[in-house]
Amino acid sequence: MKKLRVGRRMTRKLTTVLLVLAMTLSLLSGCGASGEAGGEAAKDDRAVKIGILQKSRSDQYQILLNAAQDTALAELKSSGKIANFLQVDADTDVQKQLNQADDMIAMGVSVIIMSPVDANGCAPIVDKCKEAGIPIVIVNSKTSNVEDATAFVGSNDVEAGEIMGNFIADQLGGKGNAKGNVLQLEGDIGNSAQIDRDQGLKNTIYKEAGVTVLESLSGKWLREEAMRITEDWLQKYPDISAIAAENDNMGMGALNAVINAGRKDDIVIVSVDAIEDAKLSVQAGELDATVLQDANGQGTGSVDVAFKIARGEAYEKNTNIPFVLITKDNVDQYL
Repeated sequence: MKKLRVGRRMTRKLTTVLLVLAMTLSLLSGCGASGEAGGEAAKDDRAVKIGILQKSRSDQYQILLNAAQDTALAELKSSGKIANFLQVDADTDVQKQLNQADDMIAMGVSVIIMSPVDANGCAPIVDKCKEAGIPIVIVNSKTSNVEDATAFVGSNDVEAGEIMGNFIADQLGGKGNAKGNVLQLEGDIGNSAQIDRDQGLKNTIYKEAGVTVLESLSGKWLREEAMRITEDWLQKYPDISAIAAENDNMGMGALNAVINAGRKDDIVIVSVDAIEDAKLSVQAGELDATVLQDANGQGTGSVDVAFKIARGEAYEKNTNIPFVLITKDNVDQYL
C-alpha cells in the first residue's frame, strides 16, 4: 500500500481553504441572525472585513494590545458597522506571520492590521498587500518599509530609549555628571522596538562620559531569559549601577535576580511598557521606573484607523501615542 504524502503546497492550500470557510461561516452567523439589517449589510459593497495579524498572545504587553483591539472590533461588529473580523497569532514566528498574511490576502479582507514580528522579515507583507490592493495598518512595532504601509499607529520607540537613558543619568548624578556602570537587556534582535529603544539609549546614557556600558545582551523580551542573564552578570560584575531593560518582562526578570542576590539597594532598574505587575513593583519601591506604552491607545487607534480606511474616510497616516515615565511619584494615577 502506498502512503499518502501531503506536501507543503497542498497543506498551505488546505489551510487557506479552511480559513476562508471559517470566515465565511462566521460572516453568515454574524449577519444572518439580524434579519433585514443583515441583508442590507450583505448588499453593501463597503461591508468591512478586518484581518488582524497579531505578533503574540503570550507577551504581556501584546495581550493588552490584543484585548484593546478585541473590544474595539467587537463594538464595531455588534453595531453592524463591520461584517466581521478575523484574528490570527504568529507566536513571534516570522514565517508563520508571512503565511497568515498570504491567507488573509487570499480571503480578500477589506483591510489588514499587523503587529509585525520582525522589521525586515515581515516587510514583504506590506509589499504583498500593496500589490493586492489591500490597505495595511502597522501597529506597535514597525516594518523596515513602514512608509509604504497605508498607516502606522504606535509610539516612537527611540523616545522610550531616551526616557530610560535620561532617567538612569538622573539617578547616577545628573545629565553630564552621571557616573557608573550600566547593563542593557535588549529585546528580540531585529524587532523595530529593539532597534529604536537601543538607539534611544545610545542617544543618552551611552554618551555620558562617566558611564561605562559593561554589556548588552538580548533577553528576547522574556522574563526568565532576562533573569538568567542578570544572574550571570551579578556573578561577573561586582560593580553594577543600573540596568536598562527594553520591556517590563525583562525588567521584572532582572529585578528578581537582583533582589535574590541582595543587591537591589545598589542597582537602578528601569524598563518599558507599564504592565500591571511592573507598576505595582514601582509602587512597592522595587522597580525604579517603567515607561508607559499605551496598549489601549495603540489597539483602539489601530482599529479606528483601519475602519476609516476601509470606509474611504479621512485618516491620519501616522498616529503617535506618546510614552510616559512612571515612577513612585506618579504611579498611583496609573493603577
